[in-house]
Amino acid sequence: MRLVVHVFSAQKDGNQPEQYEDAWARGSHGEMAMSDGATEGYNAARFARAIVKAFVEAPPQSTPGAVAAWLKGPIQTWHKGIDWANLPWNAQAKAERGSMATLLGIIFQDWKWNALAIGDICLFHTRQYAMLQTFPLTRPEEFGYTPSLLYTKAERNAKSLANLKVISGQCQLGDMFLVISDALAAWLMNIVASGDPKKAQRFLEMLAGLNQKRFHRLIKSLLAAGLLKNDDVTLARIFVV
Repeated sequence: MRLVVHVFSAQKDGNQPEQYEDAWARGSHGEMAMSDGATEGYNAARFARAIVKAFVEAPPQSTPGAVAAWLKGPIQTWHKGIDWANLPWNAQAKAERGSMATLLGIIFQDWKWNALAIGDICLFHTRQYAMLQTFPLTRPEEFGYTPSLLYTKAERNAKSLANLKVISGQCQLGDMFLVISDALAAWLMNIVASGDPKKAQRFLEMLAGLNQKRFHRLIKSLLAAGLLKNDDVTLARIFVV
């Protein structure tokens, strides 16, 4: 089994590229991860990057306790990246409150895949442009709730990790997986839930043929039509070949 991966991203409309707070990483043995840093956190992009790097280098077991122990590494990385002694006074209080981010991690091995999730980044498993599985959310209305988050304040993680979602499955030659941050995932989930398989197929075919230029064109058109929340957007497309 071989995986061909393409990743497309765009910062929130009106922001600069350095304000982008999503993160993606790929390991050397089928590990992949996406994280969405929460804007209300301090230096959320650093925390998101620390989370995905830690996942692809040493993914945790899929239990709340194992994830809590594993999360100590990304928390430490985030903490060490802040010059606490020289923080401006107006940043100090926010930094002390910490940061937060979502996570979706997936591991492919021997025609099988396993994933875990905290939050509303979504995995879509498709075959011949038909949807087989969505994870961890399955309905458009689920995006209306505040997602579970991972926190740099370790004492806040017990409640979130009680909502840890885990799934496993098998894949075949030609399958396509999409890992998508919440704003664009909500748009695709609405299409899947529309009850029109031909419409869903057309959009999945379009996503299968995306390049970076077409991706940016798609994001601009969805924003202009009011079909997409203005947010950082990341889409990872994984072909099984």
